[in-house]
Order: sequence, then C-alpha cells, then structure tokens
Amino acid sequence: MRQVIIEVPAEGILLRKSGRADVWLKPLIGPVEKAKLESHIYLTLMNDKVQSSLEINLISTKMMKRVSFSEQLMQDYQVEADNWKEQYESFQIDMEILEESKYTLEQQVRVLTSELVVEKASSNQAGKDKNLLETSFSEQLSKASEEIRELKALLSEKEA
Repeated sequence: MRQVIIEVPAEGILLRKSGRADVWLKPLIGPVEKAKLESHIYLTLMNDKVQSSLEINLISTKMMKRVSFSEQLMQDYQVEADNWKEQYESFQIDMEILEESKYTLEQQVRVLTSELVVEKASSNQAGKDKNLLETSFSEQLSKASEEIRELKALLSEKEA
C-alpha cells in the first residue's frame, strides 16, 4: 500500500494542475484517469465536492457549538432548578416550624383564657364580697350610731 500526500496551494483551491503533481501522480494514476484529472469538468466536480465537504464541516462545527451551548444551558437550568428545590424544602421546614409555633401560641391563648375566666370569677366574687362587707359595715355603723344616740339620750336623762 502506498501513501499519497496532496499539497494544497495557499489560494485554497485543492485541485489545480501543477508541475510537481504530475511527477508523483504518474505512477498512481493510469493515462485514462490522468486525462480525466486534467479535464476541466472533472476538476470542477472535485472542487465542488471539496467545497461541499468544507461547508458540511462548517455546518457541523456550528451545530456542535449550538449543542455545546444547549448543554451549558441545560446545566445552568439544572443548577437553578436545584436551587429552587432547596429553597422550597427550606420553606417547607420554615412552615413546619411556624405551624408548631402557632400550635404552641394557641395553647398559650387557651391557658390564658382559662386563667382570665378564673380571674374574672374571682374579681366578681371579690366585688360581691366587697358589697357584702360594705353592707355589713353600714349596718354595723347604723347600729353603733343608734346605740350611741341611745347612750347619749340615757346620759342626758341621768344628768338631768
């Protein structure tokens, strides 16, 4: 098996006849093939194929860039989704803590309401006791005043 190296001129046209190409292509290509290679139509066809290959490579490169960009976007979106999920879970924990606090506060409100009812009942009883004491004191004061009057009257009678 032979290895063939094709030199490409700086202008970028791959199949252009040069004096050097004749030298190393002679042993590889028969006279009929050489005639085809030298013909303008065949050279144009080969040039079109190379141009198409280059365009395909360019399109492939662009597509690979798009795929790479899309993959990067997917990774970024995945990171963002993970962050949202973390925040959601954190909020769930916060909600549970707040619900526990709410339950504790509701229990405290119930206890304070019970104590308030007891205090109101005690206050009402104290008010009633105050009224009874005032009434009793008033009655005792009236009796004492009456006794003082009677004693004064008795004393006045004895002095007279």
